[in-house]
Amino acid sequence: MESPVVRPVNLPGDALRVMKQNKTVPACFEDGQSKDDIPETWFIASDIHLSDSNETGLVVMPRSPDGACLLGAHTMPFWILLKRGGKYTVALEANVLTLRALSSVSHKYRDIETTAENLNETTKWLYRFDGEKYILNKKTSIPQQ
Repeated sequence: MESPVVRPVNLPGDALRVMKQNKTVPACFEDGQSKDDIPETWFIASDIHLSDSNETGLVVMPRSPDGACLLGAHTMPFWILLKRGGKYTVALEANVLTLRALSSVSHKYRDIETTAENLNETTKWLYRFDGEKYILNKKTSIPQQ
């Protein structure tokens, strides 16, 4: 699966620290490796504007080949990191095929739609911001024709 990031940005050190604490990331550990050994090269990031303020968040995903062990057959993890109070926090984590910021807004932040497909159906999840993080609002599954 190729990265959809057109204009990648360097993952800031404090964002990398958040990723090192993530529960999904240890899947890539080799024998004797710890979270302190995780390099920035496991991830690729892009700025994302989710609110009408000047602050930006980050969309983070695995980078191939270094973080390829995090990739599934038809999905990959996406993380949305928001910088609040001077530090990054995970506002959304989803293991899907696509992630899209919508024009609709909840609590001053754009809604997020994710999608995954398999042989039987296409599933879409709609996430809305609750003031702190994104929460699942609606799940829709459409059978494949």
